[in-house]
Amino acid sequence: SRYSAAIAPGAEKPAWERRSSKLAPYVPCPVAKGAHVYWVTDQGVVECVEAKTGKVAWSERAFNAAVSASPVLAAGTVLAIDERGTVVA
Repeated sequence: SRYSAAIAPGAEKPAWERRSSKLAPYVPCPVAKGAHVYWVTDQGVVECVEAKTGKVAWSERAFNAAVSASPVLAAGTVLAIDERGTVVA
């Protein structure tokens, strides 16, 4: 099981936490943009969650290959790349 949580600076408890067997990354780290957090699972599913609540805004398969790189934020765009070199924005 994989674990995701959001903790506000100075808070004693997580704002939200979630366990998932597949829809949480093991290797890639998440990236935050505005009111959302984005991550890519090792299996190539991109997920966007609300930073304050952890509620899933959307989730979709973006890659048909393994992903081990963390997404990046460049010029306001979230970019991700799989192990074959395919990039999605």
